[in-house]
Amino acid sequence: MDDDSARTDPITARLEELKRLVTGEDIRCQNCGRRGWPDRHTPGNGALELLLWLLGLVPGLVYTIWRRRNRGWICALCGSADLAWPRPIGPRGGLGVFTSHNG
Repeated sequence: MDDDSARTDPITARLEELKRLVTGEDIRCQNCGRRGWPDRHTPGNGALELLLWLLGLVPGLVYTIWRRRNRGWICALCGSADLAWPRPIGPRGGLGVFTSHNG
């Protein structure tokens, strides 16, 4: 098998798409242009959450739920939530890109 046929082989193309997906090469920050896996970000303050739990069940629970529901992904370099994610690989093949704006 020569190099040209290896590049056009559908199995090889699919494996390359999966490799980019696993390594995060297709995840791109729209702000600074960095490519790679972003960091997980939980808003708020862990010490404040602990203090609210010590003050009572209701305030601690409300704050914890708020923090968990607003968790998102941010760029590991600039901290922006404006990321371009690849679309999941579907029956049509190929990785498209969609953007997500965490607020």
